[in-house]
Amino acid sequence: MTHKARSLGGLVLVFLVSSVAYGQQFVSFLEVSPFADGENWFLTRPLSYELPNTNLLVEVPPGFVTDFASIPRPLWSLLPTWGQYGPPAVVHDYLYWDQRCTREQADWIFLLGMEESDVGGIERFVIHRAVRWGGALAWRNNAKRRTAGWERVIPAGRRPDRPNTTWETYEAQLYENGVRPEPRPSQGPPPDYCGKAEVLWRAFEQAH
Repeated sequence: MTHKARSLGGLVLVFLVSSVAYGQQFVSFLEVSPFADGENWFLTRPLSYELPNTNLLVEVPPGFVTDFASIPRPLWSLLPTWGQYGPPAVVHDYLYWDQRCTREQADWIFLLGMEESDVGGIERFVIHRAVRWGGALAWRNNAKRRTAGWERVIPAGRRPDRPNTTWETYEAQLYENGVRPEPRPSQGPPPDYCGKAEVLWRAFEQAH
């Protein structure tokens, strides 16, 4: 089930994507609102993904800014930025920003999420290969921007109140106001779901 709500002015758009439609392991709706650039969106509530056969949750916090699947524009006719892989792409986008898992572990979690979202085998393979081959640049860029003090999770109480605001403009405002991300690498251990992802995927492959 998918529900779309629009304002009368067409400036605010919120998607509510049911966990029933996109796999049993997405235990919450995906609710987002757009920036005026048409490419970036921020979560208005948390998105939770539970790794299969575990109690391990990947939780994307409200305020996280995503562009869904980072697919080059020339390929949008074949693989648009939104599809059945949409919720897993948001989780993957967050893991690439958070960087408490390794990049490979983030890609395994993406693969698991796509399988549970009923993304077809060929499509799943192509997308996973694409992030394995091309994701290093995004990973390094996120690390550099994080080190430089740019934040990608909008704090509570600082959500934009003007629907004609672009993410580039609002990101700069957050920086100017002293909003900074947590440093990486983190001082604490990585979340348990990081090391579990590849094991779960290998088990799925053996079972199928």
